[in-house]
Amino acid sequence: MKRLSVTDRVAEVCAWIESGRARELRMNSGITQSEMARTCEVTQAAVLRWERNERRPRGRNALTYHKALSRLAAREREAA
Repeated sequence: MKRLSVTDRVAEVCAWIESGRARELRMNSGITQSEMARTCEVTQAAVLRWERNERRPRGRNALTYHKALSRLAAREREAA
């Protein structure tokens, strides 16, 4: 599988946020917002705002969030 560019990863995570897929991936995996926040090294409030599409992760946070969500999506595909 082709590795996405930084721009593509940020665009993908923003699309996941807008569609609700980010929250869905986290919840289907049984991960709390607090656990996701620890993984991304941000506050639980930041994850809450991202999932509500009130804010967007930027820079390193966007890439870290994308990496975490990509792992969850991969697990979901493997389980299917």
